[in-house]
Amino acid sequence: MNDDQYLNSLRAEARKLRYEPGDSFLETRMQARIRERIRAAPSVLDLITAWIRPVTAGLAVLIVASSIALYSVDASDTTDTLHLVAEAALLQEDVYLVGD
Repeated sequence: MNDDQYLNSLRAEARKLRYEPGDSFLETRMQARIRERIRAAPSVLDLITAWIRPVTAGLAVLIVASSIALYSVDASDTTDTLHLVAEAALLQEDVYLVGD
């Protein structure tokens, strides 16, 4: 099958799906969907969840970012302390650490 035959068969199949302004079935269905969306007023629960979901997602991202930042700061402090202890052990000196 060459490109022209393929495109012609594709157009023939697409003709069935084309919107015809005189098609009463499609027009009635579209009107029903529009009316349904207009009539369906959101409930209080829908409004609350629409506000709470983005807020909780933002807080979750903030918590994860702060946890990563605190871990990296704490890990760098531990690495510095271990480095000092290793140096003192090599120099055979007494080490006095103050803090956590």
